[in-house]
Amino acid sequence: MLWNVVAGGGTCVTKQFSLDQSSPKFSGTCQVYKRGENPCKDDTPLDEVVGWVVVIGFGAVFTIFTMCLSRYEYQALGTTQSSEQFNTAGRNVGPGMTAAVIVSQWTWAATLLMSSNMGWRVGISGPFWYASGATVQILLFAVLAIQVKRRCSHMHTFMEVVKVRFGTVTHVVMMCFALTTNVIVTSMLLLGGAATIEDLTGMSKLTAAFLIPTLSCWLYTMYGGLRATFLASYVHTTVIFLMLLIFTFTIYAGNGKEDLWGSPANVHKALEKASAHGFFTATFSQTQVNSGTNNAANAFFSGMESIMQNDGLCFDRNGQKTDKSCGFIERGKDNKCCTGIDWESNPLASGTYCRADNADCITTSEKKHWETSDCDFANGERCVTSFLTMGSSIGLIFGITNIVGNFGTVFLDQSYWQSAVAAKPKSAVLGFLIGGMVWFAVPFCMATTNGLAGRALTTMTISGVSMEHITSMVTLQAQASHQQGCLQKLLDRLVHSFSSCSFSWRSHPQAVPRSSQYRQYSPTTCIMSTSILS
Repeated sequence: MLWNVVAGGGTCVTKQFSLDQSSPKFSGTCQVYKRGENPCKDDTPLDEVVGWVVVIGFGAVFTIFTMCLSRYEYQALGTTQSSEQFNTAGRNVGPGMTAAVIVSQWTWAATLLMSSNMGWRVGISGPFWYASGATVQILLFAVLAIQVKRRCSHMHTFMEVVKVRFGTVTHVVMMCFALTTNVIVTSMLLLGGAATIEDLTGMSKLTAAFLIPTLSCWLYTMYGGLRATFLASYVHTTVIFLMLLIFTFTIYAGNGKEDLWGSPANVHKALEKASAHGFFTATFSQTQVNSGTNNAANAFFSGMESIMQNDGLCFDRNGQKTDKSCGFIERGKDNKCCTGIDWESNPLASGTYCRADNADCITTSEKKHWETSDCDFANGERCVTSFLTMGSSIGLIFGITNIVGNFGTVFLDQSYWQSAVAAKPKSAVLGFLIGGMVWFAVPFCMATTNGLAGRALTTMTISGVSMEHITSMVTLQAQASHQQGCLQKLLDRLVHSFSSCSFSWRSHPQAVPRSSQYRQYSPTTCIMSTSILS
């Protein structure tokens, strides 16, 4: 394992990064970090105290509020608490509450983080395929919901139905699948909220992962049963949509810096500018690479491979787009566009790429090479792919994978069956249909605001998001430091708290692994952001 050492008060070995010891949290004389990575950041957008206040204070307040609602409902309706009431909420939940519960249950940390990640990576097709690929399962589950009310109106879990219909062996097999599904989903939910809290406040994610379900979910669930979780989910959904409205107006109607956001037109132009920056400023000719002159100060564009398979337009030698459409085709890994690059000792600098001298053929890494003949290369035309197109192979493949994979996480998850059990017979189908359509707005809105706006910041003078945030998907809150204030950061923290405990009935808290946020990078814009949020 290779390591770099940065002396205290000095500068990093990597020219793009520098270390600031202004934070009292940094007490050593050096930082040790893996070669190829960056020095760890020694401060966070919010103080660690905020993390504790949100986890403990907010968790306690929300739990007390939910318990009071449950108690009031029992008194107002004269409901007697019983085992049946505890597990089925009386089987009389209306369509509005059912829809709100579905939205809350299906809003994972990945809904907020991965959707924005896809928007940042491939453009507008990412949000669409994420949202549509995960909506169809909820809509189809409406068919099962009405069959539950018709044919097994007294069921409590779908495992009961499996055993009665298919026998013990199938029952045991399905139990293994269901248990695995719940372990995976619970881990995702819990780690997502904990990772966000650590990134924003510096609070230990292990501590947060333990306290979030205990204080924010378990207590009121044990007190009020399934109906208490429904009341909590209704509040979750309300607050999440309120926050989405705040983020949307901030990005598309706020005061954007350098005209990179603040209106739809600004974001549109910034996305076009970002893609042109990648293909012209961050891509060098083979001659420049071989001669060592590919080191322009602002030559940085991350994630080029993600958009190489998008549709694009030909740009002339002056950088102006034409009406000619174009697209790249991947070459074999040994059929290189640029030869003579020593990938072992002197590879391409991070965020830069190489174009052949005699063709519109771009090498993005040692094994990835892309070529197009759609533009007039001899007359200076270059193909530039777009973030503003639905023609994206990666987006389509992700959409298909999303559709297939999410059938397991819905149909093997007891929480959705529980919602069907609790709904009134005439409310089951309507509740799931409304819930599925309303949920579509959550990832689509999050990704088209935060994901696209994060990519629009590619040409911003200063940026605060590293590639590690993209690979860990904790990018939503990282970009916010440069766009919004402490209130929005706190809102981001709360929305992830809601997404983390919205599955309390089946013990579902959520997430995605995270790596450190880093201090200032290249003067260009490491916009490895899936967003701009917080």
